[in-house]
Amino acid sequence: GANFDEETYVARIFEMSLGHVTPNSFLGEGRNYPLALFSISYRQDVNLWPIDGPTWLDQSKIRMGWQDREFDTLLGYTTRAVYFPTLFALQAPIMRFMGPRLDIPIVFIYYALRLSYLALYALLVFFALRLIPFGKWVLGVIAIAPMSLILASSISPDPIIFGVIFLFIAWVLHLLDNPTSQMTRKQFLVTGMLILALCSLKPNTFFLLFLLLALPVSKFQHKRQIWGLIGVSVVGVAMSLGWTYLASQVVF
Repeated sequence: GANFDEETYVARIFEMSLGHVTPNSFLGEGRNYPLALFSISYRQDVNLWPIDGPTWLDQSKIRMGWQDREFDTLLGYTTRAVYFPTLFALQAPIMRFMGPRLDIPIVFIYYALRLSYLALYALLVFFALRLIPFGKWVLGVIAIAPMSLILASSISPDPIIFGVIFLFIAWVLHLLDNPTSQMTRKQFLVTGMLILALCSLKPNTFFLLFLLLALPVSKFQHKRQIWGLIGVSVVGVAMSLGWTYLASQVVF
């Protein structure tokens, strides 16, 4: 749990792995969080020293112990991770399978979750590079910059957030690359799905929807496509704000 906020994201993933989508709807009910998940976090130390080999070997033996569910192995804990549940949807089954079911050592659960986020990030960046009509090297260098890779390989919604943002920008530029051709039905559906995906990230990311204003009116086959994208955008923004309000009522 060395990367920033990994500890609280692991708690949210753990809660979702047990079928509770709303943050703290399960954790907030009492002593329901495995003490081992909390105690193994790197950020529990007052001084953050590099982890040596013996320490790693000792931690590699620590298991969640969820199957026993003894009172002294659980603690009360609430997560600050209130983002949309789709940002943790793939990781929740991984946690469920490796943690409560198989009781695999926690450090390996951490690595599996990190690799899952890195794989999603790589996939989204791959499609963005395929779609963007120019600036492929610029996008590629940004995507593999050290800070980008540190975030992409951590347990955090940021890999998906940045990947979707890259993909959305690349898609808009792809549509603008040939302004004389009209938007096909397939392109309309892809645009709508990307709008919803963008709005399911952090609440401030839906401001990127203003990039759609760069599309000329001639790009659309008929006005229904324009109103359709406006409608999807309104639904996406309402979804983002609605979830933020719902989650805030649970957390605060």
